[in-house]
Amino acid sequence: MFQRAKSKENKMIRLQEMMDRADHLFQTQNYHDITLTTIGKELGITRTALYKYVSSKEEIFLKIIIEKQKNVYDEIVAQLNSHEKNMDTLASSMTEVLYYHIDFIKYFQILTAILETNVQLENLVEFKVRSNEDSKELYTLIQEITNFTYEQTFHFYLTVLYHTIYLSDITFPNSKYYEAMKLANLPIATIDFKKELNHFIKVYLANNI
Repeated sequence: MFQRAKSKENKMIRLQEMMDRADHLFQTQNYHDITLTTIGKELGITRTALYKYVSSKEEIFLKIIIEKQKNVYDEIVAQLNSHEKNMDTLASSMTEVLYYHIDFIKYFQILTAILETNVQLENLVEFKVRSNEDSKELYTLIQEITNFTYEQTFHFYLTVLYHTIYLSDITFPNSKYYEAMKLANLPIATIDFKKELNHFIKVYLANNI
């Protein structure tokens, strides 16, 4: 049973519960169908009660993305630190981790187009500061391997993420896509996600170093 937090520690627990329920809803529903009311119902509380902890559903989803993004950063770093650091291991490490965390890519799809344009400015500032801090170790390793500047590293990482979005859309399309293609009597393309992403990263590095 959800109970109102009476301390900072308990507030963090309540926020994590909100994030967990919103994440659960996101796995099966369209983002636009998820509201503070539906999140509240999952927790057994009212929309009004949620406002004691967050200002909007966008704030909750930014917190989810920060958490998932940190996991991606940390796991790529761990893989790079456990192998010889070179272009091949950079490509393979990023590929394996992004494939494993494909749910993060689904969240990243709504980040710039939806969340960043609708969330309160103070929440977005907090997100940007935290995101920058969390990326430092990974970016340092990428710069060590590639001799990229910080700006080049930032561009490289984002380019890989945006290409991953494209690959995930055609590798793991929704059920309506299959139905539409079948009714239109059109072939459904099949690709090897990891092979294609690994190849893309290697080509990008080869052309930019």
